[in-house]
Amino acid sequence: MEGFLEEFYTELGYAMRKDEWGNMLFYPYDSESLTLFSAHMDTVDIAVDPHVVETDYEIATDGQTALGADDKAAIAVLMTLAEERRNDVAFLFSVAEEIGLFGSGKLDKNFFIGLEIRFCFVLDASGKVGSMITRAPGKTRMTLSFKGRSAHAGFAIEEGINAISLASEFVYRLEKGRFEDGSTLNVGSFVAEGSTNVVPDNAVVTLEIRAVATSRLRAIEEATLKLAKEVDPNVRPTVEHLYEGYELPKDSSIIRHVEASVPDIIKASTMGGSDASHLNRLGIESVVLTSGYLNAHSREERIPKSEIDRLERLIRSLLISRV
Repeated sequence: MEGFLEEFYTELGYAMRKDEWGNMLFYPYDSESLTLFSAHMDTVDIAVDPHVVETDYEIATDGQTALGADDKAAIAVLMTLAEERRNDVAFLFSVAEEIGLFGSGKLDKNFFIGLEIRFCFVLDASGKVGSMITRAPGKTRMTLSFKGRSAHAGFAIEEGINAISLASEFVYRLEKGRFEDGSTLNVGSFVAEGSTNVVPDNAVVTLEIRAVATSRLRAIEEATLKLAKEVDPNVRPTVEHLYEGYELPKDSSIIRHVEASVPDIIKASTMGGSDASHLNRLGIESVVLTSGYLNAHSREERIPKSEIDRLERLIRSLLISRV
């Protein structure tokens, strides 16, 4: 995908920037104030080699793979737009979005230096075209290794400290699921390999936390670590702050622009992540637009052709207004 897009955009006469991770930015040499459009190049594993089935009305698969319209549908529409060679539009294509926004997480302000970017539209949300996401959570991944003491399960079981018991107590006592404010905590993995004749001395629990406000995210992290250390003072935690949440104010320039351009746009929030999180972190006002595909990440993924047309029309409407 990277090589294909690089050849396509450079042959059209766009300047290119590419970082060491593979993220690519294409922009006109004679650029003015730019509207940035963004999509990611990777897909989930079951869409790597899609079995595409096309009808007069939609594009889907034979049910054996996912389609990969997330995010290839957006890329296709942006390629059509690029052929017009406008001097007020730039295109950002990120890598490794599906594994935790890894690619966009590596972007920094220097990648955009010298360019005047008004704001960015990230084309990466499931659902019919016509919604914009202005509120999304941050995400933390936490790995907790509980440390017991091994002993022979027959001769000296009393001398052992069972790490599985420690980890199980932690998971049992942990407040998890969805909280009243919409934040979530999910235990996704519990691993404790070993033999039945040995008291296990290691058990690993992996969980994720999502919250819009960074202060709330940190508070849940702190409470989780406190409980883990209460259960096992020797617990070994690893905390990964994958991305921060955002909530754009109603009077932000990008929201006013979208509402003026597309009066019937629906404002929405999500508990999923997107590259908009990192772009907002860099100070580039960004919203996510639904791109028309349905049942993403599944073998039932599909996109009606009418939605592809609607996405193209919506993009063109966004480029008319200059609020």
